Amino acid sequence: MPRVSKHTKDGNKKPTDLTNNNIVDDDSMNPLRNQNTNGKKTFKHAALPKWELMLCFAMMVGFLGYMKYRTGVISKEHLSRMKLSYLPKGWLPFGIGKIDAADFEWLFFKWSMLKMSVVHEILIYVIGGRLAEAFFPKFRNHFILVFSIGVLTTRMTTRVISLFAAHTTVAYLASRTGVPFIVWLTGALQVLSVEVDTAFYRWQESAFPGLTLEMIGFTFAVMRFISFGLECCNNPKKYGLFEFLLYIFYYPLWRFGPVMTFDKFQLEINKESRLLSKQELWHIFKQSLRHIFWFFYIEIILHFLYFNAFHMQHDVFSKLPPGDLAVLAGCHMLFFQNKYVLMYGVPGVVSLFDRVNAPEPPLCPMGVYSFREMWRHFDRGLHDMLMRYIYIPLGGSRYGLKWASFSSFVAFAAMSVWHGNSASHYAWAFCNWIAIQVELQVMSLAWSPKAVEYQRKLSGPMLRRLNGVVAAINQLLLSLFSMIYIVGPLPIFFIYFNGLFIQGFPWMPVILFFFFYFNVQLDYEVQRRFTFERVYNKKYL
Repeated sequence: MPRVSKHTKDGNKKPTDLTNNNIVDDDSMNPLRNQNTNGKKTFKHAALPKWELMLCFAMMVGFLGYMKYRTGVISKEHLSRMKLSYLPKGWLPFGIGKIDAADFEWLFFKWSMLKMSVVHEILIYVIGGRLAEAFFPKFRNHFILVFSIGVLTTRMTTRVISLFAAHTTVAYLASRTGVPFIVWLTGALQVLSVEVDTAFYRWQESAFPGLTLEMIGFTFAVMRFISFGLECCNNPKKYGLFEFLLYIFYYPLWRFGPVMTFDKFQLEINKESRLLSKQELWHIFKQSLRHIFWFFYIEIILHFLYFNAFHMQHDVFSKLPPGDLAVLAGCHMLFFQNKYVLMYGVPGVVSLFDRVNAPEPPLCPMGVYSFREMWRHFDRGLHDMLMRYIYIPLGGSRYGLKWASFSSFVAFAAMSVWHGNSASHYAWAFCNWIAIQVELQVMSLAWSPKAVEYQRKLSGPMLRRLNGVVAAINQLLLSLFSMIYIVGPLPIFFIYFNGLFIQGFPWMPVILFFFFYFNVQLDYEVQRRFTFERVYNKKYL
C-alpha cells in the first residue's frame, strides 16, 4: 500500500502518502531520475538494441501462442473426463460445441447484463435521463433516483427489499451521528452479516429467498454506506437523505461496481446539466465497441479453452504435469483481467451518459511489475476507498515506515474480510502486504549512496537489463500471489504451487523467470514510448 518515498536533495528519505501524484514513473529500483521544471520526477528508460527488443517480442509471442495452443490441446484430451454440467452446449456453430461455464462471476455477469429485460432497462435509463437533462435539468438526478430504486425493487422479492431497507435505514442513521466509530462499527457488522458463515447468515439465506443473487450488489452498497457516513462525519448537515439514496442506489454501479467514494461521486453526478457533446458521444461509442470486442473474445476463448472447468475435476487437475499447469495459470490470469474489464467497464460506459466518470477498469496484469502499482491501478476505486478511509486516517507514512506498514496491514485486513472472509482471502492479502514491505526495503537499498554510485557507472541499456531482472522476479511473485485469489480455494492454489515450483524445479521456475523478464522489457519499452502515466491511467483510450 505505501507509495514510493520522496527524496530530498541531500539524499535523505522523506515519507509521502500514496495520494502524492508527483511520481509518475514506477522504476523503483532506479534512483537516476531527472527533475523537470514543474518539480515532477520523471524517468525514461534507455533504448535497447532493436535485435534485443525483437527477441523479447518474438519470445513473448511464442510463449503466449503456445499457452493458448496447449490449453486447447489438454482441453480436448480431458474433455471426456470433465463434468458435463460445467461444459454446456455453446453457441458457436463450429468447434467442439461446448463452452466453459465453470466461472460463476462470468456466468452471473452474463445473466445479469444480457437479459432482454436488462437491455430494455438500460435503454430506458439512457433515453429517459437525456430527456430529463434536456427539458428538466434540475430534476435529472431525481429521475435517476426514482428509476434506480424502481428497477431494483422490481428485481427483488418483498422480503429481500425489506432486508435492504432495514440495512439502508441503519446505515443512514449511523451517518447522522457524525461519529466515525459508529459508522465503522455499523458497516463492519453489515459486512460480517453476509460474509461470515454463522447461524445468522444461514437464517438470512433461508428467510430471504433471492438474497444470494443480490449479495454482490449488497457488498458494494456496504462500501458506499461507509463512504457516505465518513464524509458526513466532517459535516453532518451538508448531505441529506436524497444524496444518500442517490449514491447508494445509483443504477449503473449498483450491482457490479466499481467502488466509487462519495466525494468523487458528488463531483461527477452534480456536473452542469447539458446535452452530451459529439466528442463525449464518440468516446462512449468507442468504449462500447471496445467492450463488445472483449465480450466476444472471452466467449470465443471459452468455447475452446476449458481452464476453469479443470478446477472442478480434481482427479484430472491434480495429475497435470508442470508445463500444463503453467499454461492454465497464464490463461486464468488473463481471463481474470478481461472479465473485470467488462464487469467494471460496462457499468462505467452506462454512467458516462450521466457524465459520471467511474474508476477505470483494471490494467492487464502482464503490464504491472510492482505490487504497489498493481494495488493502485487494478481496482482503482477500492484503492481510493482504502486510502481515504483507512490508510491516511491511521497515519499512513507520515510517522515513518513502521507506521505506514501498520496502516497498510489494517487496510489489507479490512479488504480481505470484504472480499469474502475465507482462508484464501486472508492468505492473499497477507502475502501482498508482506511483498509490499519487501518492495519498500529493496527500494530503500536502491536509493542508498553505494547503490546509486554503482548504478551511475552502468550504461543505460545495462541498467535497464538489471532493473528488468529485479522486476521479473517481482512480477513472478506478483502473479503467484494473485493466483491465491484468482483460483479460489487454497487446495487448488497449492496444486499450482507444488507443480510449478516443487515438481517442476528447477526448469519451470527458470522458464517462468525468462517469460517475465521478456515481458518486463516490453513493458519498459511501452513506457519509454508512451510514458508511465499515460499507460497506467489508460490515457491512450
